[in-house]
Amino acid sequence: MADEKVLDFAVIGGGVGGVYSAWRLKQARPDATVALFEYSDRIGGKLFSVALPGMRDVYAELGGMRYIEASQPLVTGLIAELGLASRPFPMGSPEPVGDKKNFVYMRRRHFYNEQFSDPQVTPYDLDWAEIGRSPNEITDNVLRMLVPNYAELSFDDWFEVKAFGKYLWEWGYWNLLYRVLTPEAYAYLRDGLGYDTNVANGNAVNLMFTAGDTSGQDQYRTLVKGYESLPRAVAKQFEEIGGDLRRNQRLAALEGDASGGYTLHFEETTTDGYRTRGTGRRHSLRAEHVILGLPRRSIELVDWAAKQDDPFLRRNLDSVIVQTAFKLFLGYPQPWWHALGLQAGRSITDLPIRQTYYFGTEGEISGSREKGNLNSLLMASYNDLATVPFWKGLEAGERFPGLPNPWTAGGADECETLHESITPSRQLVEEAQRQIVELHGQRALPEPYTAAYMDWGEDPFGGGWHSWKAGYRYNEVMPKMRQPVDGQKIYICGAAYSSDQGWVEGALETAELMLRENLGIGEHACSRGWQHDPLKNLKARMR
Repeated sequence: MADEKVLDFAVIGGGVGGVYSAWRLKQARPDATVALFEYSDRIGGKLFSVALPGMRDVYAELGGMRYIEASQPLVTGLIAELGLASRPFPMGSPEPVGDKKNFVYMRRRHFYNEQFSDPQVTPYDLDWAEIGRSPNEITDNVLRMLVPNYAELSFDDWFEVKAFGKYLWEWGYWNLLYRVLTPEAYAYLRDGLGYDTNVANGNAVNLMFTAGDTSGQDQYRTLVKGYESLPRAVAKQFEEIGGDLRRNQRLAALEGDASGGYTLHFEETTTDGYRTRGTGRRHSLRAEHVILGLPRRSIELVDWAAKQDDPFLRRNLDSVIVQTAFKLFLGYPQPWWHALGLQAGRSITDLPIRQTYYFGTEGEISGSREKGNLNSLLMASYNDLATVPFWKGLEAGERFPGLPNPWTAGGADECETLHESITPSRQLVEEAQRQIVELHGQRALPEPYTAAYMDWGEDPFGGGWHSWKAGYRYNEVMPKMRQPVDGQKIYICGAAYSSDQGWVEGALETAELMLRENLGIGEHACSRGWQHDPLKNLKARMR
């Protein structure tokens, strides 16, 4: 039986899109009853910041980790509105060196990032028209060759462009690249760009016009208290102004009722550490409006008849590819990479670890509370798509026990450990350490004393981010997905069906557009003057 009281708005999902929507609704309509439901006991969704043992001010960002101040106005405005402290997310040594001296290790050959364009160094059998160019330069050449007037096109114009007799949106990007590049060049792009996603077979429009960004000038920032502190701060304000936040609630089913509203059936869940399971206990309530701040897989898990009955939703719910992603962090007793001339940013390899980021040293980071603490954080692996199954095969077995915490080991016999749900197996850490040693051209390196990992392919997320599929004119799909079923007061927001997939900005964009255009909510101080520009932010190719 449903609760007697009918909510004005039920918002499902405690990630950025959900908490932002609930907060904005409650601010704009203080008399409305707005409840936010989260599957687990953690607010943040795919923003997941963890302080590893021995480190309090350097966070392992198991999900999203940075934003671009110049081209992501909604997230920048929201951070300013909330008064959250930020700091640079450096991508290399201080200028003029930058990331030029970061390492590349491909096909068992070591070279520097600045040497990508040196044909004597890169170990790929490229065609004469491809040789001597970096991966970014090759993708830029493809763009200029197939769409020479790309700089003059509006977003909608891109869906009228043709290549080899088909519209670009009909092409898978991999299929299109195969028409113009040798297989060696394609392997070079896949390995050298760091992400399989960038040359996967998603919608060529979505991937092609991000390919022209070869400037390398994006200035990234992150939050001092971890990127997860953003949705947590929004949720806190939501509760302070009278919003109703309910954790450990899984939306199991959604159905329309005779009154024109909706009955929502929830299963209560329980969270142990970071692992959430259903309890089997169920209850129902009613709401006039429902906002699904959820990724594709989470929506698929809801019993909702419209997914089959409504032609648009049935055809377009799977218009995005769910892309798997995996992160592994290792904590070391000292920043051994400094001796190799590495300060920040990433090194790239074709080994299964794919990308390694140098995150910082506890006692050296700005505002550190523990000066002299040399414990240091390395994102040992950031990989997607093809390499994720490699690590899945190493998940089983004894958890990584860790070593005594180097900062407190004086009187401690054991190392403080993380919850087992984000603690990798011993064999996984040992394999990653072997690849780290190989990437850096060493015979041995200091052993990690702690570790954390996250595979975003597990339910309810399904993957780390999404990409529009080939064959979809997604400039038409995207706005309709915000209210997918005509005449129903059910709305969808989040980065999955946005023009900025894989970024917090995308989640905020869809939420802001849904609030303004579908629910008549006016602009907010953090979004004042903002206009949606689907082309602007897609120039940032890295997540």
